Amino acid sequence: MDKPLPTLSQSLIAGLAGALATNVVHEVTRHAKGGNPSQADVPRLDRLGQEGLAKVMRRAGIEPPAPGPKRYWAALVADIATNALLYAITTRSRNPVTRGIGSGVLAGVSGLVLPKLVGMERHTGTTPKAKTMAFADYAIGGLVSGVVLKLMTKR
Repeated sequence: MDKPLPTLSQSLIAGLAGALATNVVHEVTRHAKGGNPSQADVPRLDRLGQEGLAKVMRRAGIEPPAPGPKRYWAALVADIATNALLYAITTRSRNPVTRGIGSGVLAGVSGLVLPKLVGMERHTGTTPKAKTMAFADYAIGGLVSGVVLKLMTKR
């Protein structure tokens, strides 16, 4: 008998865990390098999120928060929400760990490719090390999401 699919709430909780892991890994790395390092040292996904949020808000006719703590926190909340949904949707399967790894790899590649397409590549890092770190942030999030979902649905 096939195991049932995880519930939507289980998938959302696991997706949130993965999204939090993505951001925690990024923030720990960033602060380990002095809190405000250059893109050559570490990817600045926090700045990517802030700039992206501001662009989307302006296109929607909404004035974004001024650069600073309000914009940082608004971007962080938006980033966690979108990553949580991505991980929740992509890991909801009978093989969540495999799908989590796949979604993390997909998010990592997207995190490197999409900013280049919209002129925000400088935030993902200028060195191979920084680009690898940006990719790893998302890959870790996908893996965490899949593992959490697997643990939640273990019977």
